[in-house]
Amino acid sequence: MKVDKITSPVWADRGHTTINCIVKFSDAETECVFTASADDPESYGREIFEACIRGDAGPVGEYRANDDMAVEEARRMKNAEINAWRDAMEASGYVFEHRGRKWD
Repeated sequence: MKVDKITSPVWADRGHTTINCIVKFSDAETECVFTASADDPESYGREIFEACIRGDAGPVGEYRANDDMAVEEARRMKNAEINAWRDAMEASGYVFEHRGRKWD
């Protein structure tokens, strides 16, 4: 595959073994997110990784662990919201009927 353009490289892991970037392939209409590594099974993946290391796409941004933590924090907050709703529904004495049976 022929690569037209590589932009926005950033390390995808703490060990600096993979790089996330935006790639425009010549046979594609739009750019796509691509994860490249030195041991990529495809030659173009290895070439993209090397181009990023050389700085052809600009400096490689540092890995941001906060993104992972933000997702985990959002999950915890949503679980707390669901649990609070469930507790409120159970405490309210709300009764609903399904197939002739009443549930509370």
